[in-house]
Amino acid sequence: MARRARHRIVPTRQVIRGSAVTLSRLLREARWAEAVVKPSVSAGPFETWRARGVDADDARFAQQLAAMDCLLQPFVPELVSAGEWSLRSFHGRHSHAVRKTPCAGDFRVQEEFGGLAAAADPPSQVLAASRRALDAAGHETLYARVDGVVRNGRFELMELELVEPSLYLATSGSAAERFAAAISQVLG
Repeated sequence: MARRARHRIVPTRQVIRGSAVTLSRLLREARWAEAVVKPSVSAGPFETWRARGVDADDARFAQQLAAMDCLLQPFVPELVSAGEWSLRSFHGRHSHAVRKTPCAGDFRVQEEFGGLAAAADPPSQVLAASRRALDAAGHETLYARVDGVVRNGRFELMELELVEPSLYLATSGSAAERFAAAISQVLG
């Protein structure tokens, strides 16, 4: 029997719209001092915020949960100190990567909040972890994005995006050509 490749994932809780659970309770049960709350389906940092489980956070979470399904992840301090890896693959092959870092005083890496994205060469262990995450998806895609952070010396997956509006083609001199070649290969 083949052994499945293992990959680490930042712990994530999905909370269904309309649930009566409080943020404070979820944090206690998970034993997290802080968390990041975000919609299950969104683009960019829409309704993404850092929560500490105080009364105001409980109220904000309840209001957001009345409108949408949410994801809850522990706050990852390495995101602030070292940044997030964001790797792009075209037709199953690694194309390029960027390292996203938040601006001072924030945790969000998106440009709308002052975050920066710069071309970067991922270490081999990050590249291998990205490949395992893509393999776990079960099928090859035209393009994909693997986002994660290195914690305790190991890459942890934060998001696997298979429908990606921002490809950061300008960060790699030949990324646009690789993407065009992937499209041509799919179209035959």
